[in-house]
Amino acid sequence: AYGMIRDAMPAEKRAAWEKAITKGVEGMIRTALVKDKIEKIPTHDAMAVYHFGQLMNRDDYKSAATAYLDKVFAAQSPDGFWSENFGPVVNYNFVYVDAIGVYYAMSHDPKAKEALRRAAIYHSNFTYPDGSEVATVDERNPYHKSIVMPNVGFTFSPEGRGFIEHELKLLKGKPIGAEMAASYLLYGEEGEATPPPSEQPHYQHMIGDATNGALVRRDGPWFLCMSSYHPP
Repeated sequence: AYGMIRDAMPAEKRAAWEKAITKGVEGMIRTALVKDKIEKIPTHDAMAVYHFGQLMNRDDYKSAATAYLDKVFAAQSPDGFWSENFGPVVNYNFVYVDAIGVYYAMSHDPKAKEALRRAAIYHSNFTYPDGSEVATVDERNPYHKSIVMPNVGFTFSPEGRGFIEHELKLLKGKPIGAEMAASYLLYGEEGEATPPPSEQPHYQHMIGDATNGALVRRDGPWFLCMSSYHPP
C-alpha cells in the first residue's frame, strides 16, 4: 500500500509510514530471517522485506531477504513440496508458493522460478479428479472436499498455468477472493499452459521411494494414492 500511495502522501505522513515500516522490516530481519528452520511465515516476511528494500533502494534489506529465501529453495524436496518433518504439508505448500511467486515477480530470481515449477508439478499430480487436494500424504491436515484456487505463484510455469486452468474449470465461475484477484493483476504472468495429469484418464506419478514416499495412480474413474510417509 505504501509503495502505491507514497508519492501522493503529505511529507509528514510519508515520513511516519517510512519510520514505522522500517522498524517492522528491521525487526523481521533481526528475529525471523536469522532462523535456520524453514517456515512459511518467515518466508512471507522475506518477500515483504525484499519488496521494501526495492522501494527504499536498500540492498542490505534485499540481501537479508534473499539469504533466507535461498534456504527456503534449498529446503524444498526435489519432488516439489516443503515438509515440517516427514512428507508434505499440503495446505502450507500453497502458502510457500504464494510468497515465492510474489518474490519472483519482483526479483526474477531463477532459483525461485524453478522452485515454483517443481511445486506446480507436485500439486498437479497430487490432486483428485474432482479438484480437491490429496491429503493421504499430509503430515497433519485432514482431507477437505473443496477446490483450492491456485495462487499467483502458479502463473510462472506452463505446468502451473495448466493446473490453474483445470481448477478454474472445476470452480465453474465461482468468484475468487479480492486479495487473490489483486495478486493476479499485479504479479501474474501469461503464457503457455501444459494440461495437468488430472485431465488424463490414465497416469501414474511417484515421489520419494517405497520406504519414504507416495504414489498416485489414475485408471479411468478410479484414483489411488499409496503413501509410506511415517513419523517415528
